[in-house]
Amino acid sequence: MKFKYSKFSAQPSAAFPDLKEVWRPVVPVTICHNNQEYGYLALVDSGADSCIFHGYIGDLLGIRVREGKTAPLYGVTSGKGEVFYHQVELAIGGWKIKSKVGFSYDLKYPLGILGQYGFFEFFSIVFDLKKLVVDLRPKYL
Repeated sequence: MKFKYSKFSAQPSAAFPDLKEVWRPVVPVTICHNNQEYGYLALVDSGADSCIFHGYIGDLLGIRVREGKTAPLYGVTSGKGEVFYHQVELAIGGWKIKSKVGFSYDLKYPLGILGQYGFFEFFSIVFDLKKLVVDLRPKYL
């Protein structure tokens, strides 16, 4: 299934001072847990180890977020953060997968993150920046 990239304002950068906007591979995802669902936008991020979502979403789904297996979180926080892992179901492009994902109250990035474990392990992904399309193809579904 193909998804169009989304446009965002560029952050100031010495390397690209004239860059005003950037395009990113963002897909809609529904996070499901115990008959609760939350629709959300997430960045397809090949550099992320795992899927990370904002802590309040876990709260809304009735997950006791801070009771999950914990680990440090770097890169998408202001300094070091903490992430709590839980098993959920993700619905993406008509497919449903059972996935271990992290929830963090320290996530400063405005979108959820779809990473290697919990997402890339289930899909083959083709990024096409020129066409501004990301194509997801299920591996085992």
